[in-house]
Amino acid sequence: MRTSACIMLCLTLAGPLSAATKKPITKQKPKSKTSSTIYVKGTAQLPGDNGVINQAYTMGKDNQLNFNLLSAEYTAGRLNIGTTTYYPGENDKAILLRFAVQNPNPKETLMRFDSFMVTAIDSKSTNYDWCRNILKQGDKESYSVELKPGQKVELLSFIVVPKDANIPKFMVSHYSGGKVLRYDTKPFLKAVPAPYNDPEDKTGSVMLSNVPGKPDIYYPQHNFDLKFVSGKYVSEKIGDREPGENKRFFVATITFKNAVNGEQLYRFDTFHGKVTTPGNDSYESIQDLLKGGRDESAEAQLAPGGEYTGRMLFEIGKDEQIKTVTLWENDSRKISFDISNVK
Repeated sequence: MRTSACIMLCLTLAGPLSAATKKPITKQKPKSKTSSTIYVKGTAQLPGDNGVINQAYTMGKDNQLNFNLLSAEYTAGRLNIGTTTYYPGENDKAILLRFAVQNPNPKETLMRFDSFMVTAIDSKSTNYDWCRNILKQGDKESYSVELKPGQKVELLSFIVVPKDANIPKFMVSHYSGGKVLRYDTKPFLKAVPAPYNDPEDKTGSVMLSNVPGKPDIYYPQHNFDLKFVSGKYVSEKIGDREPGENKRFFVATITFKNAVNGEQLYRFDTFHGKVTTPGNDSYESIQDLLKGGRDESAEAQLAPGGEYTGRMLFEIGKDEQIKTVTLWENDSRKISFDISNVK
């Protein structure tokens, strides 16, 4: 009996101990769906290389060409290609591109405006394509040539962007596809030059809409370069115009030069102006352009490179002095001159 009781007691104690030593079975959790790779068509970055300035890259699947970006700079100037003028308006600036292209093939290969696409990408990921036109420096017409094997040519082009756009990247592609080039512009994109730069901007990328100018210096506009020569007050009649009661004229003498490839018409509405007093009263110019030496309206065609001196009139109070005269051509950038020393 005692033996049976002992066996029963041992079995009772051994049962729980055996169960306690067994490892619990753990069910494996299903893999999360988010752990798998999700592919959305069109979001993958195009295959390409990181471009380096002054380094040639062979580009394209067909009719390959070597592309070498030489320099890039912000400018307020223009680029004339044939009869087309590319220029930044009042609220724009431009990027002037210099690049070289070489034919690496054993046969002639065409190089023209659509062989490549160059795109400026701003800090908000907005794209701005180049003007789809190219120029060999020293030429006037758009460049389009069958390059001979090994032939190399240096070219210019233009990208117009907003005046305050920061452009950290360029992307270059070939018309036939293949890898693209991506450039970090920080090491080489030249800052906005004085006096067009905003002195409060630390990035060097903001261009003023209204630029402080100096007399007898030409400033680029759309078709013309424009300079302020002198100013004077006139209380007498000018031509068939007589100042109103308690009024007089301020006369601004200007010189302008045809800076494009074809003849350009100048007349009463080519240039515009505004004068401002120390008290911030302002007066718009009378819509006319007078000849430099005669009290007659000026209107004519001006040949490329030709210069002409004319006068613009402003009617102001007879005792008012002018602090600033601002001049511009149509939708071009405004240039302001301090004339507070004119008596």
